[in-house]
Amino acid sequence: MTSPITSSITSSITSSPIDIPMSVPVELPVDAVEDFAGRAPTVTTTSALNQLGSGQDFVTHGTIEDEFDYLVVADGHGRGKITELLSSPSFDWESIVMNESGETILSAINKEIELKVEDTYRDGSTITIAKIYPTEIKVYSMGDSQAQIKINDVYYKTKNDNIASVATEIKEGEIEVANPHWSQHILNDTDITVTEGRYFILTNGEKLAMIRALGHELSTVQKMNELSLPIALDDEVRILVASDGLWDVVYEPELLSKFPEYNAKDFVKLASDRWEQEWNYIVPSIFTDASGNAFPIEKMKVDSADDVGVVVYNRVNQSS
Repeated sequence: MTSPITSSITSSITSSPIDIPMSVPVELPVDAVEDFAGRAPTVTTTSALNQLGSGQDFVTHGTIEDEFDYLVVADGHGRGKITELLSSPSFDWESIVMNESGETILSAINKEIELKVEDTYRDGSTITIAKIYPTEIKVYSMGDSQAQIKINDVYYKTKNDNIASVATEIKEGEIEVANPHWSQHILNDTDITVTEGRYFILTNGEKLAMIRALGHELSTVQKMNELSLPIALDDEVRILVASDGLWDVVYEPELLSKFPEYNAKDFVKLASDRWEQEWNYIVPSIFTDASGNAFPIEKMKVDSADDVGVVVYNRVNQSS
């Protein structure tokens, strides 16, 4: 019998055209052919979803002919109106990604939100966009949907916008943070603990675990994280973009190295299985509420799963 997880994954992958693997040769400028010494790169892009939680993850990918490939992952939170917009078939992602900077991409998305979402209070989304040109990779992100990139044997990661990642950017007194909260932290294949974090207090009074996000009445830091990486025409490139439904249940620091053959469906299944497995709970030495009272171990329990959205891009060179 097919398990509920496998069934859900299979359904989400076969029901949407964005989940069909795409393998195409890359068109190269005439003057670049010699650089490949007879080799031609092949690009395979896969995307997959498993909506285990609120059903607000979104993934897509595509190609702007003769210019670049693009990957998009968004993870909505709150009332879901922004996720509805971003995942709508009428939302023109090609026009969005044609913008050439994080500032103009964000401006174009915010313009669509302003026009089509009446109220964004307690409604928002993360966003990560990767654009792959023949000789450059550009990644733009807000929130905790992250990307990992492997160029040959060199590894890169984008930044998570939680308190631990952005502490050095926050000037005292400019951004308030709320009382501590606890979140699960995977230690290995069997053990889990919790770590302390803090929510940001936004200018409209909302509390949010990230300093950047779409929506929320534009009360987060409205600036994309940007990463630009040069690549050679014969470099082998792998890119993994995913929502925190994956990142929250992995302990492996370099997933593309640990699982070199995985496509998007494989990473979604890895995360889905871990969300539903039985864990051995490791209680930290200090595990208390804001008043200093010890929490029971039940507070550590993984009692609900998160949506998982993944896109994997793979560019390899093969003998002609």
